[in-house]
Amino acid sequence: MNKILFKLKSFDYVIILYSIITAFIIIVGYNKLQNILSHLLIRFTFISIVFFLIYFESSKNRVLLFFRNFYPLLFLSFFYGETDYFNNLIFNNLDNILVNIDHLIFGLQPSLTFSEYFASNWFSELMHFGYFSYYLFTIGIPLLFYIKKKQEFNKTMFIIISSFCAYYFLFIIFPSIGPQFYFQPQKTIVPDGYLFDKIMHFILEFGETETGAFPSSHIGLTVIFLILIWKNFKSYFTILLIPAILLMFSTVYLKAHYAIDIFAGGISGYFLYEISSRLYATVCNKIDDL
Repeated sequence: MNKILFKLKSFDYVIILYSIITAFIIIVGYNKLQNILSHLLIRFTFISIVFFLIYFESSKNRVLLFFRNFYPLLFLSFFYGETDYFNNLIFNNLDNILVNIDHLIFGLQPSLTFSEYFASNWFSELMHFGYFSYYLFTIGIPLLFYIKKKQEFNKTMFIIISSFCAYYFLFIIFPSIGPQFYFQPQKTIVPDGYLFDKIMHFILEFGETETGAFPSSHIGLTVIFLILIWKNFKSYFTILLIPAILLMFSTVYLKAHYAIDIFAGGISGYFLYEISSRLYATVCNKIDDL
């Protein structure tokens, strides 16, 4: 058993720990939740998969080895969707507070008026592309480290996965559904685009849930991605900065977030990077060196 534990990577521990903590939340909140056995079983399955993937560590099969290192990104999609399962388990939705803060700061609702001021199809397409770039960042940046700077890959994955999970905990504790679900449907319509709006509608139809608005994990993770790129691949930073800026505006334009979510996302992203990178330096790098 000790030999197996020594083969776990730092990001494996994040997945296992998140599964255990959320399992505890499910057990404690069993009287407010449904299908608890199935959700607990999923966690047992995920943890079992993590231990099973250890056997791929020394595999010469590139596909198996790739899956062993990138499987957390697949698990994250489930964990995000599941935050809706925990919605209002601890607190009620914060949307009313967030709406009032936006109005206090701006004197209006940016998530509603932004698309009214810029109502052209080409601008909408640009915003949809910006939002889509988040998925390119999430997949592409770990892949970039895996190919070009493998010695930093485990650290990069630990920072990314632990930050994602930290946001999911925040969504569970402080739920908010966001403008697209909070306001009446006729107020949340945005102009059609050409290609990326169709791509995003397809993705959001299967992956979007009524949760996770505050703080914006889109912005927080994008800040983390940019820091990672600045520290390791400065030549790519300017190229990635453009879609990152578009992403920032798109989250409000497409009514996924309130304006205050963006500020909170940027600040929290910086602090999560600092916390996770220092945690890796003091503890987790020893795990990956075993």
